Amino acid sequence: MKIDTGSFYASVKSLPGKLLGILILFGFFVGLIAVVAAPTEIHKMAQAQAWPSRQGIVTHSSASEVFSRRRGNYWSFVIRGNYSDTGEPFVITKLRYGEFWLGRGKKRSMEAVAKYPRGSIVQVYFSPENSQTIILEPDAPRNEMYLVLASGIALVMLPFVLYLFRKRAPGEQPKP
Repeated sequence: MKIDTGSFYASVKSLPGKLLGILILFGFFVGLIAVVAAPTEIHKMAQAQAWPSRQGIVTHSSASEVFSRRRGNYWSFVIRGNYSDTGEPFVITKLRYGEFWLGRGKKRSMEAVAKYPRGSIVQVYFSPENSQTIILEPDAPRNEMYLVLASGIALVMLPFVLYLFRKRAPGEQPKP
């Protein structure tokens, strides 16, 4: 009895190719998300630079680990304060637009708390359309967003570039 090992070896050889294909497909979808999200964040950043602001005093600044069904365990910060002119309270959970972070966010949350401790005097920028939409840093650097956008474009284009410059097997004829 002879065992056909040729088909077994062919399937093992194609496994890395299949995994690479899955990885490229995953990268394509991540790239699509980045190509949509980055311009949206860049637009929000540009709008926030024109928002009016009010001076406020930070009364509470903390970071803690939270849980959500969608994201699991992650770290978040909360900065609370009062506007200096009216004493009206504000709550900030986002410092600026254009923040993409990977991981659980502990370092980013701790940095926010350290940057805006209790007693800090801050400029609070708010949306004219919705006064509950507030941030502390309207002039965030855009380099990060442009890098995300460029990476997204590269990931979206990669399958097409690989298709155009693929190697043909010896003796394979180009398809019309």
